[in-house]
Amino acid sequence: MKWERFLKQILSHKLITVIVIVFAVLCSARLTELLMYNPDSADYVIMARGLINDFEYRQIYSPGEPYFTLRPPGMSLLLIPAALIAPYDVIMAKVIVLMTAVCMLILFYGLMCRLENSNSDLTLEQAKQIRWPQLLLTLMFATNPYILLYSTLMMSEVPFTACTLAVLFLIARDSKTISKRQLFLLTCLLMFLPLLRTIGISLIMALGLWAITSRKRWPYLISVFCSLAVTGGWMLRNSAYQSVSYSSVLVNEFKKIGVLGMLVSMVNRILSHFEGLCQKFFPGMPGEFPEYERVVLNDNFVLPGHQLIYLLASLILISLAVYGMLKKWERGGAVSFYYLLFTFLILAVWPWLQLRFTLPLLPVLLAFLPSGMVALGATAKPFTVLGKRVLAGGLTLGCVILGITQVLTDYRLVYANQKMISMGESFYETEYPGFNFCNFVAAGNWIENNSEPTDRVLTRRTDTAISSHRFQQAAYLEKLNIEELHHQIQSFSAKYLVCYNRNYVGAFKWYLLDSDPVYRLTPVFSQQGVMVIEVQPNYEGTVRHQYWREDESMEIARRAHEKNPEQLSSQIAYLEQLQAAQKYEEAIELIKDLQKKQIHD
Repeated sequence: MKWERFLKQILSHKLITVIVIVFAVLCSARLTELLMYNPDSADYVIMARGLINDFEYRQIYSPGEPYFTLRPPGMSLLLIPAALIAPYDVIMAKVIVLMTAVCMLILFYGLMCRLENSNSDLTLEQAKQIRWPQLLLTLMFATNPYILLYSTLMMSEVPFTACTLAVLFLIARDSKTISKRQLFLLTCLLMFLPLLRTIGISLIMALGLWAITSRKRWPYLISVFCSLAVTGGWMLRNSAYQSVSYSSVLVNEFKKIGVLGMLVSMVNRILSHFEGLCQKFFPGMPGEFPEYERVVLNDNFVLPGHQLIYLLASLILISLAVYGMLKKWERGGAVSFYYLLFTFLILAVWPWLQLRFTLPLLPVLLAFLPSGMVALGATAKPFTVLGKRVLAGGLTLGCVILGITQVLTDYRLVYANQKMISMGESFYETEYPGFNFCNFVAAGNWIENNSEPTDRVLTRRTDTAISSHRFQQAAYLEKLNIEELHHQIQSFSAKYLVCYNRNYVGAFKWYLLDSDPVYRLTPVFSQQGVMVIEVQPNYEGTVRHQYWREDESMEIARRAHEKNPEQLSSQIAYLEQLQAAQKYEEAIELIKDLQKKQIHD
């Protein structure tokens, strides 16, 4: 009997190893030096090297090198090994994120197994079985397009999620006392958690609330107090430099809208984040553009049916997970439940509304799903054994169907990435990809090799500074009128403007390339979706006819929309050009077509 159980454990371990390896291969196929989120991603890479060189957390490519106070330094600290091996190398930095993603996957599976092992209702026959529910959920989690996407982005979501699962894994034990070794690990994780993401304070509060209610759990308060001390130190440091911080932004927003406005905003934010969480449960849910739509080529998969079906299904899954937390109250369920509540409370008042903030909640809810289903099955006396098997079979079939759609989306993510790599510059000329395929690091390389160290850059993208190593200032060139553009160039003494290239028709006032009376704006680099424009005085005040043609923007927008009719960026660009040309009937038809597809953004 023991030998049979041992063999099945070995098989479970081999299967999870296969899942992890396949996941790592898929992620590796998506590694490039492109950065999706601006300025977060580039800041992490740049300031990791800054921590090594100067032992200070500063914006080293901004004039005056001001102290950075908005985002905590945890992600940059995590990237220090990559910065030591290959300074400013985006792919090496992404490898660090990929390693944390692998750890996250293993911890997710390990947490579910630990919760199952602590189940007092577990029979000997069940204990000898292969862990199929845990393996299936791990496979579903690994193939989720959101997980694949964020495991290959230079963002803190995946490292933060891995740390969260590690904390829950440590407290989901059968033992009522914690060893010194485990307490040390827990303390280190909790001290690092709020440095990765400020919202990590929600897990600290959850653990503190759980620990303080029982004297046997008071040792956990050591970890909580140490973490709060780190958070307090970070806040004191920020206040000392009197710079912008999350708390100051929140206070300013409260002053603007008042109490009633804040309450209405809180309700709207909670509903939006709930919908965002539902999108993570069912990638491709109809009615919204998923975040990974920005890095696929047109053919984004949308699940059939109405959005309400998936919202209700998500609510059922969340309810089952919460029921599992209640049944595992002393094994991490209480902390997870409090963490869920505190996270939504914080997100309700958070100044920024981004649906990616709920991603770390997904594995926590999924981890307690088997416990909730087992507990519900044990109490469902009216159902026969056959009925339970039919229900389990139906759920498994649903997982398989959803898993197939996820794998198809994963294929699209990898395919778009590999097509960009293999086709080179022709990819941008023929495929008209979205903004997130544009390589601003390549523009920075050109500037470093073809300019003076004292030259300055105006651009909306911080990733240019990773490779240019020049002082730069944020400037949304597409929004500036000619007077504002001249003012920014003069005040910053900018030598170069960096923006999306001509295929992105709304990225710049393109007529200024020929007809700016003050400056001679000359394109000197245009590759991989990015353009570098050199700024020189136009002493004669003359107009040239070299880089701009009146109808060119409409032609480009139409070709891009014909090539990628389902792509959000091409739809917006084409709609803007139709409105600018006063072709309102065509614009209305385009809007109606989008509404038929349940797109209302």
